[in-house]
Amino acid sequence: MLCPPVPTDDSRRSTVAAGWTATRIAAAVLVLGIALLNILRFIGMPHPHYDPLTLLGETALIVIDIALVMSAYLPRTANKRQGVPSMSIVKTVDVADATGEVAKLYEEDLQEIGYVPSHTKMMAMNPAAVRAFEGLMRTIAFPLGKRSYELVTLAAARAIGSQSCLLAHGKKSLGLFPEADLIRIAEDYRDAGLTDAEVAMMDYAAKLSMDSSTMTDADSQRLRDVGFSDADIVNITLAAAARNYYSRALHALAVEVDVPADLSARLTRALVGNLT
Repeated sequence: MLCPPVPTDDSRRSTVAAGWTATRIAAAVLVLGIALLNILRFIGMPHPHYDPLTLLGETALIVIDIALVMSAYLPRTANKRQGVPSMSIVKTVDVADATGEVAKLYEEDLQEIGYVPSHTKMMAMNPAAVRAFEGLMRTIAFPLGKRSYELVTLAAARAIGSQSCLLAHGKKSLGLFPEADLIRIAEDYRDAGLTDAEVAMMDYAAKLSMDSSTMTDADSQRLRDVGFSDADIVNITLAAAARNYYSRALHALAVEVDVPADLSARLTRALVGNLT
């Protein structure tokens, strides 16, 4: 597949998630107990101690305790507001039940990356569309070259906010860039030692992905000014537009993000840290 996340250790991810939930519950119970003790102590204080400073201090303790209890549940709510994907309602075909073209698509991923990612299962609901997309991407990526294609893809995926494609193509790009360089590109490609042409290309892909209706010949002219041919300009445009097609489909269908298990923590943060 053309946007494959790397293998995920689902059991480890589930264990970590369960541990985090248990920790939050235990912390909430502990803080709630402290709050209750403060309330009881406040109520049981002798009247002579009800001076303004004491009242203020005890009230502040109770408020802080309650706030801490509430904050234990804020991360989950915040993640929903920030668009962290949930499980899609669309029922996909299980690996064991796959037949025909769907089984072939699954087998290709099993051979290449060792598992079938969530996006493959979703897109395999229309296997003919998957094959057409694969053919389209080959005709775009080949004349651009791998390096340019991946840079355009990363810029477009970043502008779209696609965690799946950033992680998958971040992994792919490790074969083209040292990790330290890729981290710089993910954090700020304009200050990552790229050529002027590469920066212009990524700016173009980002603008197409965020506000294509405002683009004019001036945007294409900037690419021409840094040395791209007319054919290059069209292929850069097609690569960015195709990434929009794929990434936005994953977003709309609430496809679960398959988090790479073998990307370093620093690179993962650079790629998607401000999107989670």
